[in-house]
Amino acid sequence: MKTKMLIFFVVFFLITGMGANVFPVYASDLSSLSDMHLIGSELEASPFYVNCSKCSTTFTVADPGQAHVGVTYNAKADVFTQAKVTVQIQKKFLGLFWKTVDINETNNEWVAYSSSVNGYFYKTFDVEGTGTYRAKFTIIMYGTNGTSDIIEDTIECKYS
Repeated sequence: MKTKMLIFFVVFFLITGMGANVFPVYASDLSSLSDMHLIGSELEASPFYVNCSKCSTTFTVADPGQAHVGVTYNAKADVFTQAKVTVQIQKKFLGLFWKTVDINETNNEWVAYSSSVNGYFYKTFDVEGTGTYRAKFTIIMYGTNGTSDIIEDTIECKYS
């Protein structure tokens, strides 16, 4: 009797376990694509920001050895107080590591502030030599209720 019960439970759990793996479980319902955006060829969920409606970053390295960084944002006028942008430029060396480039700023980071609801930051830096560069962006959007939206982005650019 014990052997039959044991066999019954083993078979039952095997069938149940295999059946559970047939149907995938999703963390979000894709029927509403209003909170989704396309990155490459995949859909990715957009984060919910309290103070920021939209934020985009740009980075290029162009002849004759100048790095151009830009940040454009649209904030929510009823809660936004200030935007802070921090940018650090790095260069790849030995094909694997990143070294911070001297951009003649404190801690080799460019920091800028704006209290404009719709703002644009732009700065040009001198860089030396060819290679792969990247810009590391940190944008902090401060609000009236004490919350801050922190947006981080990294963009790579090859200069030859």
